Amino acid sequence: DARRRYSALGRHAGDWGNTIRQHLLCNVTTPYVCFLDDDDEYLPDYLATMIAPLEADPNLGFTICAMRRLFRGGEILPGALTVGYIGTPQVVARTPLLQQIGWQGQHGYCADGHTYVALATKNQWTSTPEALVNAY
Repeated sequence: DARRRYSALGRHAGDWGNTIRQHLLCNVTTPYVCFLDDDDEYLPDYLATMIAPLEADPNLGFTICAMRRLFRGGEILPGALTVGYIGTPQVVARTPLLQQIGWQGQHGYCADGHTYVALATKNQWTSTPEALVNAY
């Protein structure tokens, strides 16, 4: 599918994906960007549900959804809906806005949260309570 693009650095950067995310942000030309780690999955309606509010309201900078934590066998963990945590795959953002702040890789393992907080302080956003991501 030409709408999707896979990128790899060709080496393990050892920084929880921060280097590749910043590399992709420097090279992406699509109106929206989202990141999916290899141990997570988007549910079938993820993109349509997440992009619809952005298309409807040009003042929104990003959309966030709920995420379920699962065991490898697919069993839902107790308290599986994440609260008070923003995981990398939970957000779809307008590309230019995310490019302006850059991926906050200096924060190591917590870079995704720092990136999305920086994005939220400068932009309006919305959320859907629907769990559209499974994290393993």
